[in-house]
Amino acid sequence: MSASSSAIITAIIVDLLICLCIFFAFSFLRVLPWTRNLWAPKSYAPKLNPQEVKPPEIPADTKSFFAWLPAVLSLTERQIIETAGLDAAVLMRVLRFGCEAFVYVSFLSLVTMLPVNLTDDNVDILMNGPDADQYKFTGFDKCGLANVQEESMRMWCHMIMVYVILAIMLYLLNKYSNEFAVLRIMYMANPQKSIASRSVFVSDIPGVASNTKRQTKGMKKQRKNARALPHKKDDDAAHQDTLAEVEAPQEERAIGLDNVLLLDGVGGPINHDALRGTFMSEPVKRKFDYNPKDASLVPSSIAKTILNANVPVQTMVENEFETVYPGAVNEVHMVKNQAELWPLYNEYNAVKQKLEDYLDECEFRMKNGLKLKRRKAMIFPIAMGEWGKSMGYGKGLLKSVDAFEYWDARLRELDRLIASELQLSGKMVWPSAFITFKNRKEQTAAAIGLHHHDTRYWLVQNAPEPRELVWSNLGMTAAIRSTMWGLMWVLFWLGTFFFMIPVAAVQGLINTGAASLPGLNAPVVAQLLQGILPGLALIIFIAMVPFLLRLLMLVSGSISESQTDMGVVSRFFIFQTVVVFFGSVFAGAFFNQITTWINNPGQVISILGTAIPQVCTFFIIYVAARSLIAQPLQALRIGKLVMFAIFTNITPSPKARARIWQQQFQDFGTVIANHSISILLGVVYSCVNPLMCPFVLLYFMVNYGIQAYEQVYVFRRLYESAGQVWPKFVNHVMFGIYVQHIVMIGLLGIKKFVYTPLLIPAPFIAIIFHMSIYRLYNRPWSFTSYHDATDLDRMDALPEDAVDPKEELLEEGGAESMDAAEAYKSPCFKVHPGEILALLDEAKAMEVRVAKYIEVKAWKTKEEGELPVLPEPEEAGADAVADKVPAKQVSGTTSPAGSSNVETAPGVAATSAKQGAA
Repeated sequence: MSASSSAIITAIIVDLLICLCIFFAFSFLRVLPWTRNLWAPKSYAPKLNPQEVKPPEIPADTKSFFAWLPAVLSLTERQIIETAGLDAAVLMRVLRFGCEAFVYVSFLSLVTMLPVNLTDDNVDILMNGPDADQYKFTGFDKCGLANVQEESMRMWCHMIMVYVILAIMLYLLNKYSNEFAVLRIMYMANPQKSIASRSVFVSDIPGVASNTKRQTKGMKKQRKNARALPHKKDDDAAHQDTLAEVEAPQEERAIGLDNVLLLDGVGGPINHDALRGTFMSEPVKRKFDYNPKDASLVPSSIAKTILNANVPVQTMVENEFETVYPGAVNEVHMVKNQAELWPLYNEYNAVKQKLEDYLDECEFRMKNGLKLKRRKAMIFPIAMGEWGKSMGYGKGLLKSVDAFEYWDARLRELDRLIASELQLSGKMVWPSAFITFKNRKEQTAAAIGLHHHDTRYWLVQNAPEPRELVWSNLGMTAAIRSTMWGLMWVLFWLGTFFFMIPVAAVQGLINTGAASLPGLNAPVVAQLLQGILPGLALIIFIAMVPFLLRLLMLVSGSISESQTDMGVVSRFFIFQTVVVFFGSVFAGAFFNQITTWINNPGQVISILGTAIPQVCTFFIIYVAARSLIAQPLQALRIGKLVMFAIFTNITPSPKARARIWQQQFQDFGTVIANHSISILLGVVYSCVNPLMCPFVLLYFMVNYGIQAYEQVYVFRRLYESAGQVWPKFVNHVMFGIYVQHIVMIGLLGIKKFVYTPLLIPAPFIAIIFHMSIYRLYNRPWSFTSYHDATDLDRMDALPEDAVDPKEELLEEGGAESMDAAEAYKSPCFKVHPGEILALLDEAKAMEVRVAKYIEVKAWKTKEEGELPVLPEPEEAGADAVADKVPAKQVSGTTSPAGSSNVETAPGVAATSAKQGAA
């Protein structure tokens, strides 16, 4: 049977009580000195760049216990955009759309359809009829369309409301879409000088793959020789030779064909006759003989001719774009294979961070007179290979060694390996490149236009921001990416149908009487099981899906975090539509009337017509659980709180403790899909059972308050896509409208309402609107127009004294200040061999200071009347580093030279002191 009315009411009351408890817990933890920085990191953490704007201040004391709620509800759209970006503002517009739409829909549905449904008696007639054992209704079913008798003229009300709701949704979609298009133009017009606004990503460059394979023959042997351990006596000399080779200029370029210099020492004369016609630097008139096999227009043949003439790939690409956009190319950066370099880079950063954290800890403890001892590092000798044996670590599984000595030796070895690998990986060019133009107009032309008639090559698209690139996928060709894309969809649908099993189990729990299980016969327990458990169980089942979808997107070739996230948004919505909506409807219909399904399969359509309204009770439970339990629990972030409590007490370094709370991120993959499925449920069931609408409205109201606080005060963005999630949300809403029309036409037809054909125009009206809004806004949502790009270039060309004084801060030190040559260089290639030596010199000096500190026993307690002894650095290396990077006093702590400065929020310094004293 469906969940009873008492079970639903009990569940809603329990959900509301849990929500209130979470609300008070959040308000308390927000003002607690020990945890306030965890719930408002953007207020306490230092700015990542001068463009970042701090959120409006909210008092964090016991007198302002609930001050956060009116503060976030009064945030303006400008404040949200300035503090969190346009993506966050679009998320808030999605929630505002849901609130506004369901205020209207809830009011009209409750006023018109609810009285019509309640005053009929179809449920009582069926329950008292000869086939009463086939129907399982509850009091909630009397509020829906199920209580309206067949052929009743009352269904005029439902049919008219379908058109009214359609008009409301289409009006709001058009209004919000137009506003978003204008907001995006304004956002792009403001001085957001990102290098990505002038860059494009080019893939499938012809001839590169075969050329790289030819030039890198024997690479495995070279890599093996390069990674071999040098003899002890030749160690320093070999390392210095490697540094000299890496630091030498690897390439010198000139646009003119007569000045081409070769990369990586690939010599030989250049065939200028072959190049002249290929690059079209000197146009030559020719008459084609209409031979389809003529290779002079085939990109792969042209590229092969150029590369066989010993022209570097980068020069070929640069000349290609200089030919199409004369004088507009600023920088060309080829993407290279980094598969062997990334593991070394990751280990290098991890060991370096451990060393910096320990230096920070030593500095902190010595400044505050706390106990200090030399740290031990746990290593896995079996994973160290020949290097581990040469260091005397043996072959054991686990070993404890002196941290200073191990970090010093390991960083020197990694520095040597990276230096040798940089030379080898630098030759392994992928058929992809980033082209940075001097202005936005040429970038827009390149991104929108068709670069070559052969669409298998020279594929150009907008370049993502450097910080969000998925470097391992940049070398994929379109053919490989298409193949992986198809496999991803196959796996997606297999996983989707697999998840129908737990959904069917949830519906069975609701409809087959979970209370009949042994020990669960108490009425209160039965009501809780039927009213709360099913919704929570479904939420838990689908919690892991976004992670799996993200993995599929990465495997299928996504080149950026934003592309990955947008793919998760679309697929998670499809998954929830199939599994949560259609799966629950069909499974609920089966379990509600399982006897009829078995005895009379011919009445399937009639069964669905009766069962679809009944499943509404489950969706009410589901939406209530999401709005009152799941979303508030997400805001409370219990898992993050537990990690914060544990690691704050066991992490001795102030800098390491700050990392626990300063950087918190949220993606759109789960959030937008949850909002979209709630709108689908609300729209579809608005005319089936009006009681669904207030719960959907409650969902959006609760989420608006939570998300406004989190976006402005908590989460930072991994990327900024300028609101690319809005078009996907529009498609989700339109899909919900289509489903509503199909369901209502089917239900009214099953109930033999003679005027049902009058609903047929509704889906066609929706389709026409969808096509119109796509035609009007799709390109403005995705690209910058030539007109806007020209205006932006003119604004950039204004003299400095013409800049608005209010925007001067944004002009300084922004993303554009990054050198174009460095912006799209992989982090692996930004490691300069030998740069670690300064940090190692500082570590040596700190090792001496620590030894002296321990020797004089500076940790004696104050009760003994002895003041701590603070040894000063004695070695010139430490003094030199300290002079170059001055330490920054933060909350009574000093960050060591060579490490990034960290501002400690209130409560962290006190915690650090308490921990040290303990």
